[in-house]
Amino acid sequence: EGLQYRTDIAADAERSIAQLKKWGYLPQENLLRRAVG
Repeated sequence: EGLQYRTDIAADAERSIAQLKKWGYLPQENLLRRAVG
């Protein structure tokens, strides 16, 4: 169950990142990736 919870959070994060990219808020994806993981 814990793993499923983490997967849901990861999916939400991916959607959020996609939205931000669409709006032009994330020009530096590598920087974000380093910060996240």
